[in-house]
Amino acid sequence: MSMIELIFHSKACSPLREPRLKTIFLFVSLLLFSAVGSNAQQRSEPKLDDKAVSTLLSQLEESLSVLIDDEPLVEQIVDRWQSHDDLAGKTRPQVLKILFTDVHSFINDKTALDAIWNSWTGEKPGEYDSLLALPSFSVLAASEPYDRSQVFI
Repeated sequence: MSMIELIFHSKACSPLREPRLKTIFLFVSLLLFSAVGSNAQQRSEPKLDDKAVSTLLSQLEESLSVLIDDEPLVEQIVDRWQSHDDLAGKTRPQVLKILFTDVHSFINDKTALDAIWNSWTGEKPGEYDSLLALPSFSVLAASEPYDRSQVFI
């Protein structure tokens, strides 16, 4: 008998015999198990140190120069990458997302973006769409005072 069956059939948990409470209990249990599983997946990816970030940057620069014929554009992108001082301590997927967002700020051609993302991750084209759909906030917009008169309810 499984642990859940034991809980449902024990006399101590007689309130759980009611169908609505069973449903709520199962839903909460599934949420807890999925949260534990997602944390385990995130922990399995090692964090990169400075040397690993440097190696990754040089590999990505090489692949970028193969995929893009415009050398000055590649240099601009790599300069943007090297301006990041917070990449160490992040996982490889986190670093790739940051760097790909930088690439997207220079390149808007979907075919080129698909080729770059695929060469970096092996994922199908377009699997980065959710990454690029996130809103970007400028420092200027964030520093403007909040005006309650502009809020409509």
